[in-house]
Amino acid sequence: MSIEGYIRLLLGHRRLIAATLLGLVLLASLGMERLRITTDHRVFFDHDNPYLAELERIEARYARERSLLFLVHPRAGGLDHVAPLQAIARLTERAWYLPWAHRVDSLANFQYSRAVGDELVVAPLYGDTVSEAEARRVVRLARKDPLLANRLVSEDGRLALVLVSLHLPQGASAAEVERVMEAARRLQDSVQADFPGQQVRISGGVAMSEAFYDAAVHDLAVLGPLMLGLIALLLLRMLCSWTGTLAALVVMAAAVAATCGLAGWFGVVLSPVSATLPVIVLTLAVANSVHLLCQYQYALCHDQDRDQAMAASLRANLLPMLLAAGTTILGFLSMNFSDAPPFRDLGNLVALGMAVVLVLALTLLPALVTLAPARRRRSKTRCNLLMERLGQWVVAHRRALLPAMLGLGAGLSLLAPLNRIDDQFIEYFDADVPFRQNAALMARHLAGQTELTLSIDSSRSSGINDPDFLALLGRFHDWLASQPEVRSVDSVVPILRRLSQNLHQDRAEDYRLPDSEQLAAQYLLLYELSLPEGLSLNDRIDVDRRATRLRLMLVDLDSSDLLALEQRIRHWWAGRAPADWTLSVVGSSLMFARISERNVPPMLFSAFAALALISLLIALVFRSPVLGLVSLVPNLLPPLMALGLWGLLVGEINLAIAVVGSMTIGLIVDDTVHFLCKFRRARRVLGLGPEDAVRHAFANTGTALWITTVVLSVGFMVFLFSPFTVNAQIGLLSAITIICALLADFLLLPPLLIRIEQRRPATEIIHAT
Repeated sequence: MSIEGYIRLLLGHRRLIAATLLGLVLLASLGMERLRITTDHRVFFDHDNPYLAELERIEARYARERSLLFLVHPRAGGLDHVAPLQAIARLTERAWYLPWAHRVDSLANFQYSRAVGDELVVAPLYGDTVSEAEARRVVRLARKDPLLANRLVSEDGRLALVLVSLHLPQGASAAEVERVMEAARRLQDSVQADFPGQQVRISGGVAMSEAFYDAAVHDLAVLGPLMLGLIALLLLRMLCSWTGTLAALVVMAAAVAATCGLAGWFGVVLSPVSATLPVIVLTLAVANSVHLLCQYQYALCHDQDRDQAMAASLRANLLPMLLAAGTTILGFLSMNFSDAPPFRDLGNLVALGMAVVLVLALTLLPALVTLAPARRRRSKTRCNLLMERLGQWVVAHRRALLPAMLGLGAGLSLLAPLNRIDDQFIEYFDADVPFRQNAALMARHLAGQTELTLSIDSSRSSGINDPDFLALLGRFHDWLASQPEVRSVDSVVPILRRLSQNLHQDRAEDYRLPDSEQLAAQYLLLYELSLPEGLSLNDRIDVDRRATRLRLMLVDLDSSDLLALEQRIRHWWAGRAPADWTLSVVGSSLMFARISERNVPPMLFSAFAALALISLLIALVFRSPVLGLVSLVPNLLPPLMALGLWGLLVGEINLAIAVVGSMTIGLIVDDTVHFLCKFRRARRVLGLGPEDAVRHAFANTGTALWITTVVLSVGFMVFLFSPFTVNAQIGLLSAITIICALLADFLLLPPLLIRIEQRRPATEIIHAT
């Protein structure tokens, strides 16, 4: 079908087309009921991810646990008083009744072993009643004990933990996590009411899952409506048209509803990253709507009626809109190079949303606009006049602008290497999020949220009782405890050493590991028979006594420091252990550090590869290799300039920042394509010289480019209100990139086009193929 045939069909059946499309949108939107938001941070990893597989193997060996931490922090003084210890005991007693709780560890139920005559006595560290003197003795002992210090009590005696281990169902739903957290908050409130001098906070893996869920819900419920309101105000102010603004809002709402509904029908599970889908689709919808509406209003200013004006707008914008949509889809699809499924989901969903936006912008929007009465404009808007003056100014100063902009672009691009690949998992959440505040309290006094789990396989049943294995394990435990990043090491080593000391009348010189396999087995059996139900050694030793687990609590580390620590650990063990004593090192923070390291280089490469493909597409569509090459300059410089500014201001790129290039490529190219289309039409159809062609492009598309840049920038900066800092950083860097793109298209591309085309007469361009 020709363009004219499409325009006649659209304007001749506008009511039917509008009704049909709205009906289809309504049908698609029913899928939103099927959308689900995950609370599991493991959604960031593929099911076949080798690191995730290794983690799950270790969890299967020792039992998979989700942790919930109660932090007890006296409002005044330290823990060495009766009230804090009673609060810890109350939490310990009642935490057993939390949903899916199967183990509770704290000072109150810590099984302290000691020798009484010839007997080994294993009993709680303190009883139901405790005096002030006893409280001081208990806390003083706990602060020195290797099994308690910096694990269940801080060395400064100001913070204690009650660690609840939960057996949540595999892939626990948001409702199940919320059930645990509601029960935990009721317990928190009850203990704080009974002990007003004690501050009780909640942290741990389950609390982090809730924080992920809350961030996603917040972005869906708050950012979308906020964005819609801002866009409505901006469009009304810049378009000066109620009809155009209302039609654009209908198209935006329809595009979001249809895209989210289709995502639901496809069974997509949303994460905090992909929950930004509505806001991104909103920005794309308004960007596409503005080009049609601006050209429509421009035609109305030239004494055309509404149908003539819309037909003129469609003729002028059909090719650039199709090309811009194609490049945007290509840019978002390049996010499939990411190692993180949420970013791939976001890229695919936005690509789908872009296709929906294009269909609605070329059908529903013209139908709605032309159904409403339109008065002919007698004068150009202030923005139109401003763009015409800007075009005149750029042409007049082209010789200075070209080297100045190239110099600015090159200078900022040279700052890009200042960025280093780094990440800190805990900083994924805003400083105002309660989970991060509680984590910060824990980090100040005890340890960070960064943990590592080490599993050592002795390669045979009961192999952990081997004296040689135990000797190396003891040296390994001591070396780990001496590392500056490590706050505590939880393993079977201190237990065996204390049992040896206890069974030798608590002599200090007998605080050592047993020197025979039989003796080690007897010590462990004797100790386990003395433990109450629910406090076995199965969290440290597997059932077959073949492998043992060590858990490290660390200070909060950047990804590079965490990876460096992992390498030191592996190197120490590999240099001293036999080949059949295998070491595994796992942890959620470590997995995120690895994925950041693996994700950033391929994502940056994919962004520039997509840019090259887009330039080739432009060259093919325009049938001009020169324009394809020229388009590289204003498309390549903005992301490099933005990275340079980011390197100067922040200096770190992480899992999130790596995808910005892919996300914004299509949006950057959108402006370039529209400007090139208007310039090319002025040269080929109107026969204008390069300078006049630039003025024509500014007059016909400058307003639309200005409005879309403002709307897109404001749209992405709305992400700054997200409690999930990954999204906030994506939004800020995307906005910087889009603003840099407008500067390149207004101040660099026109002088470059004039410089290249000034030796080619208009007649040569007209007859060029």
